[in-house]
Amino acid sequence: MPQPISSLNLFPTYATRDEYTAKTGQPCPEWTPTKHPKAWEDPNAKKSFSVGGVDWVLYARTFSGFDAEGNAVWEQVAMPVAEAKVVNIPPKGEGNTNVPGADQPEILCPMRLPTDGESIRPGFGNVPVVWTTAELDGLVKSGPFTELDRAQLGRIEAKCDTIIQKLGG
Repeated sequence: MPQPISSLNLFPTYATRDEYTAKTGQPCPEWTPTKHPKAWEDPNAKKSFSVGGVDWVLYARTFSGFDAEGNAVWEQVAMPVAEAKVVNIPPKGEGNTNVPGADQPEILCPMRLPTDGESIRPGFGNVPVVWTTAELDGLVKSGPFTELDRAQLGRIEAKCDTIIQKLGG
């Protein structure tokens, strides 16, 4: 089965402030509404430091969509080391509606490139998913349906036949 595109993330991501605390054992840094939400932190940036001017870190890849041929499009992302070091997770849940700044676009987690045995393809609803080459090779098309589609349709047909028989048809 295909994996979500997030399986290529270089760093863990945290959906909520509580999840961050539970998984890291550290209190979640304060929400800064003047900065974009960011649900990941770079552990290597924690070990770096800045002297004098601003140090930047460049991440090679962030998935940004598909081109006209269906190939994955990647972007480079740069940010100050100080921002890469910390998450910026807005408060969420009951009583946390209309949190200032939380409606800004999120800074996506940098990703590794797929290996030679992986491929990014649009999934259901055009959501990107990661397939292994072996899985893609198993999707032999015949007409508008794959072999996996046909097997699923066969199982549905068998269940429908059972229902029809029970109804006396």
